[in-house]
Amino acid sequence: MRVYSTIISASIVVLSFLFAGCGEKPIVVRAKQKPVIQNYPPSQTVQKEVIDNKYPPTLNPTTIGEKVVIESNATALGTPVGDINQKEELGEVVTTNEEILDASTSDSYVATFKTKKFAYSDAAFIRDEGGVLELQILTAGKPLLHLKIAEDVCVDHNCITKMEFNDEYLNHNYPPNLIDHVLRGEPIFEGQNLKRTTNGFMQKIESPDFYIKYKTYNRNIYFKDVKNNIVIKLRKLSQ
Repeated sequence: MRVYSTIISASIVVLSFLFAGCGEKPIVVRAKQKPVIQNYPPSQTVQKEVIDNKYPPTLNPTTIGEKVVIESNATALGTPVGDINQKEELGEVVTTNEEILDASTSDSYVATFKTKKFAYSDAAFIRDEGGVLELQILTAGKPLLHLKIAEDVCVDHNCITKMEFNDEYLNHNYPPNLIDHVLRGEPIFEGQNLKRTTNGFMQKIESPDFYIKYKTYNRNIYFKDVKNNIVIKLRKLSQ
């Protein structure tokens, strides 16, 4: 009987201890969890280009058709860029050692010159003396292209007739003197469809072989043959 009494007493003590904590909040210990880092596949990454921050401040993007071309200004001469292809040989820009036109007798421009055989967009000098017209495009301060126009057209000292120049570089249906008139900012096609504007003039000339938009303004020149993707653009650096 004493053994049973001892067991019963011990059981009562244990039950009293367990029920004594009823009504109190349990103590919960929470383990620290590491943050979940979810890696997305590259295909879900969206890349955004901000055009204002894409180019250095010395370069100005302009549009020719659907292509973006960077034009160098007076403080950044000769920057080869974009879809405009420089004259290349084994992947390197080819320049010559000829002298640069004298700035005191030349006008300075940013020139975009795109033909069937080459395309450039860079700083340029134009000199018109004694019936001889010269265009020199520079890159990194060195001559890249030299056009000399008189009776014939010399491209980097390789001289051909004006009709041959049209056939090879422009359009064989152009008048022979078109390149002279455009570089001088004069009307073309004997003034066909000419409209005078406040600071220049404009012409639109269309045929089955070409569609020309041509205008001058404040000594700036813009010529584009939409059908043949030919562009001559001259922006004067000093008015």
